[in-house]
Amino acid sequence: MTKTSMNKTSPAKTFSARSPAAGASKAAEKQGRIVWALYECLADEGHENITVKDIAARAGMTPGVIHYYFESKDAIVAALAKEMCRHYKDLVEMRIACEPGRRPLESAIDFLLDEFIFARPINRVFYNLVQMAFGRKTLVEPLREMLETYRTQVCGLFAGSIISPGPQAVAAVALFEGLALQWMIDPNAITRQQAKSILCAIIQSNFLQMDNFKPKQEKKP
Repeated sequence: MTKTSMNKTSPAKTFSARSPAAGASKAAEKQGRIVWALYECLADEGHENITVKDIAARAGMTPGVIHYYFESKDAIVAALAKEMCRHYKDLVEMRIACEPGRRPLESAIDFLLDEFIFARPINRVFYNLVQMAFGRKTLVEPLREMLETYRTQVCGLFAGSIISPGPQAVAAVALFEGLALQWMIDPNAITRQQAKSILCAIIQSNFLQMDNFKPKQEKKP
């Protein structure tokens, strides 16, 4: 998958166009339409303004049909978090398959810049999900799973030799999302090329050296 091909279709359009797997039931198909209708709603506005009626309108259904498949909006949100995990896992695996063996650092960063950092729809959805999880305990676990998948895929994207699972992956995701958040709020603060240069420099100079760094163990009282 090239950078050009990834930029031709926005994440929201890609998600909306996703069709259920072969042999999927009508119920699964409708549930998928409902989930991605919520994605499109969250990509356009804040979660506090979205109602089941709005989701139904996007999905081309009645609110009654929505409630038949999902008991609440939170249930749709949890399903969306899981579907986003699957979608981006597929994207990363497709990228890795296109470049067997060791992936160049620059190529991996290009992918992250295009699909995660400089991608307004997915960023809006992600930040909406984070806000919702703060106020709803039922959404904390789906969001935790989504972040865990994010960290795992980042390690795979870098072939596991540059960014290791655990604290390194946590720090890497914090770095990527910090850039994304600032760009969302202030698009003029940093260009894509500047972000790419900074990421390459930080990852090469810091993450590669972290394997040799062992913090001192705290003395037990």
